[in-house]
Amino acid sequence: MAPQSSRDTNRWISFRLGDQLFALPVIQLRELVPLRNLPVTAIPHSPPAIEGTTLIRDLVVTVVDIRPLMGMPSMREDTQRVLEMLRQREQDHINWLNELEASVREHREFTLQTDPNLCKFGRWYNALMSDREALSEFTRGNLALLELLERFNLPHRRIHSIAQKVVALVEQGRVAEAQEIIDSTRATQLNAMLELFESCRQMFAELRRGILMIVDHDGDPLGVLVDVVNEVMTIRQEQIEELPRLADSTTVVTGLARCDGRLIQLLDVARIVEMLQQQEAVAAT
Repeated sequence: MAPQSSRDTNRWISFRLGDQLFALPVIQLRELVPLRNLPVTAIPHSPPAIEGTTLIRDLVVTVVDIRPLMGMPSMREDTQRVLEMLRQREQDHINWLNELEASVREHREFTLQTDPNLCKFGRWYNALMSDREALSEFTRGNLALLELLERFNLPHRRIHSIAQKVVALVEQGRVAEAQEIIDSTRATQLNAMLELFESCRQMFAELRRGILMIVDHDGDPLGVLVDVVNEVMTIRQEQIEELPRLADSTTVVTGLARCDGRLIQLLDVARIVEMLQQQEAVAAT
């Protein structure tokens, strides 16, 4: 085998986990594979970081989500958290319209939020759409998902806008007209939002399957699951602050580097495998 050049050892592949930036040595990388088209078979009684195994060109590859090794929620857990939030915000608007209808039918005050900017979905949506970095993280840079999100704005505002009209009609004794507005809104604007929520969840879940970085460990492949692969970059040795290796160390981060004002946490495949082996040994006892 040819000796490694300084150029080889200075080249790193950077990637993101959530809002944090990491890198692995390029010389440890075999290839990049989108996970979305690959079935993953779970391994019973395996550590949380091991998602299972998948088949790549007749080669069995273990899929590892390194987030739990660093005390972070797994990609699956983080994805489910967002999907559940979207389901709740969807149900909020079903409940909102049902409550408006009940207030008309029972001749009582409607007390839910009428300002689309102040309901739970509105606060989340406005914060997301006004934060370029958060929006890029949520959409993974996918223009189709971005377009879906933009389409929420109009039906969401139109749903909230009917509250005052309905209340005014009821006060005038025009209950039938108030009910017609509610029925029409349920069939049009609410239905549009429900379709957007469903499409958004499906696309979000698909994008959150992540990218497999197939890395080499003693000649064997290992699939490291990451959110987004950024770029191959040069990090010189003098830019690296190596972290001391402690006997009870529980981190896979071997060093830190600052490049263009960004903090990059440097990882090593051997350290990842070592921590997996430690967790497997604990699970087996």
